[in-house]
Amino acid sequence: MVSKISFKTFLQKYLLFILTGVALLLMIFFIYEYSTSKHNPQQDLEQKLDSIRVEQREIKRAQIDLLLSQVQKKKLFNGNVLIIEKGEQILKKSYGMIDFEQKKPLTSGSIFRIGAISKSFTAMSILILVNRKKLSLEDSLSKFYPEMAYPKITIHELLTHTSGLPDYLSYFYTYDSELMTYARNRDIIAWLENEQIPLSFEPSSSWQYSHSNYVVLAGIIEKVSKKTFPVFLQKEVLQPLGLEHTYLPEYHQDFKNENRVFGFQTDTKNKFDDNFLNYVYGGDGIYSNTDDLLLWVNAWHQNKLVSKKILQKAFQPTKLNNGLAYPYGFAWHLRQETEEIYHLGTWLGFKSIVLHQPKTETTLIILSNNSCPVFEELVEIIQKIMQGRRFRRPAWLFDNESD
Repeated sequence: MVSKISFKTFLQKYLLFILTGVALLLMIFFIYEYSTSKHNPQQDLEQKLDSIRVEQREIKRAQIDLLLSQVQKKKLFNGNVLIIEKGEQILKKSYGMIDFEQKKPLTSGSIFRIGAISKSFTAMSILILVNRKKLSLEDSLSKFYPEMAYPKITIHELLTHTSGLPDYLSYFYTYDSELMTYARNRDIIAWLENEQIPLSFEPSSSWQYSHSNYVVLAGIIEKVSKKTFPVFLQKEVLQPLGLEHTYLPEYHQDFKNENRVFGFQTDTKNKFDDNFLNYVYGGDGIYSNTDDLLLWVNAWHQNKLVSKKILQKAFQPTKLNNGLAYPYGFAWHLRQETEEIYHLGTWLGFKSIVLHQPKTETTLIILSNNSCPVFEELVEIIQKIMQGRRFRRPAWLFDNESD
């Protein structure tokens, strides 16, 4: 016969088991909730790291902004700056004037002449034709300009400044007063064909920067494409990449744009508005702004216009005949220790730089228009700030401290 157990007796006998079971269920529930809630230790850590990164970016931004504001106040810098790190905008700001005579302030859309940074646009145009098998990097100069006395020079050597071609700039400025009218690309080509000035060295035996190389490359692009270089550039490079604020004016084209920046001397009193070499293109002549140049440097790593295999050649150090390598690719200087590519641009009143570090995903773009006498040192300081390194405050920041 089974004995009956009262509810009270049942509770007294099994209460410990019931409470233990309930406690276990609650513990399991809370462990689950904690592991999936915002208090997850891994999520907490990630949130703290994100907060630290935001604070670090803000510190960098404040330091660089203060530096540039001080330098601009002392009339040593006038221009636009764009800095990107790991996809995040560190600083995008304008300092000063488009035109000191009209007291018109710079904006983020202001268009600067970028000097030798223009060479990277010429190099990409050549690579587009190589990609389409319209020419080869090993094609000789004589194939396109049989009248030139430099048959051994190749397109590759023109791209890498290992051709030995004399630089037209020094000659046109120094030796012939009759040339002090507006020069055109054809005048540079005619000078190379007619004067037959000896090479500075045998091709690929050394490295020497020469603007003539990229004037000749622009001529080759025109011969192969049957278009003027400005037209080819617009159709095959600028439009496909959406560079709507980048321009290469045709010869004697009246380049009017409300965002156009003018170059000035450091004292901001003398404008550089006109020059007899203003319309020579290939190695110079392009106008652009910081936003377009960010798109431009990214395009060199996205294979949008040419294959990855061809693009990789642009970032290889140039091998010389003696077995040594020079840290210059196709229109890009190379710093292998930091995996950095960059190019400076200088024209009357203008100084610019586009610098990119793929490893740290850092891009630095600085465009100035007051002959910035401290430009290179300023770039170096900004880089140190971005890298979290200490730097010595330069003497020119102490000068006229009361200003």
